[in-house]
Amino acid sequence: MKKLIVKLVSLVIAFILITLITISIMPTLTLKQRGMESYIGENVNVYYEKENEAAYDVFSCAEEQITQLREKLEVEIDDPINIYVYDRQETFQTKKYGLFVRYIDLEWYVGDNVKNEVILTSPASEGLLYTYDSMVEITLHELVHAMNYLINPKLSLWINEGVALYLTNGNPPRYLLDYYSDTPSLKQMQTSNPIAFANMGGYDFSYTYIKFIDETYGWDYVLKLMSNTDYREVFGKSEEVIYDEWISFLTIHYTEQAVPVND
Repeated sequence: MKKLIVKLVSLVIAFILITLITISIMPTLTLKQRGMESYIGENVNVYYEKENEAAYDVFSCAEEQITQLREKLEVEIDDPINIYVYDRQETFQTKKYGLFVRYIDLEWYVGDNVKNEVILTSPASEGLLYTYDSMVEITLHELVHAMNYLINPKLSLWINEGVALYLTNGNPPRYLLDYYSDTPSLKQMQTSNPIAFANMGGYDFSYTYIKFIDETYGWDYVLKLMSNTDYREVFGKSEEVIYDEWISFLTIHYTEQAVPVND
């Protein structure tokens, strides 16, 4: 009898957990909200809820800049990229991670991509950490992520973010090594956890990593690394050697006594 009761309790608990997980992930099953309107363009389609003026600013910015970004990344786009703009930051966050994200403090998290589509909090949303104009610019950052996915769906978080920041809205502190107590280790650079990435200063350091490769080896090597993560094939050097060279680059250009880095 006890075994039967334990089995029944286990089944009930399992059912409850499955139900909770199912409910949590439901927002991620479709990016489109009921009643969304749209702006349809040659290169992007923007779907929005009620903040139509903000959505149009996102649409205009994306349509104007995407060609330049696409040429820089040397990526072919067969169909317009879809951008979904949500009036509330909470709605945006659940589209990526489900309802459980509500229990995590992610005030800084306002835009992302889901494969080759973009999801974004409306620039008109209240209570954001960012200005209206910077929110519009974040659209371009997320567009790069969407195009990066077309280049390499398995691109590392470090390279993916570094490229997007370098081409759009990256702005690390001038005295980066004085600002942070630690520089990300080679092992930390391999993380796929966005929170760990943010906490180690990844949004600043990954920018400088791409800048280092571009200025030292050339943009072609950035593109090669995006497609082929084998450092020896791309550079003829190990990843450890490239890491050490990057640290030297930081020491030369990103301390208070440093040589100003080219902007």
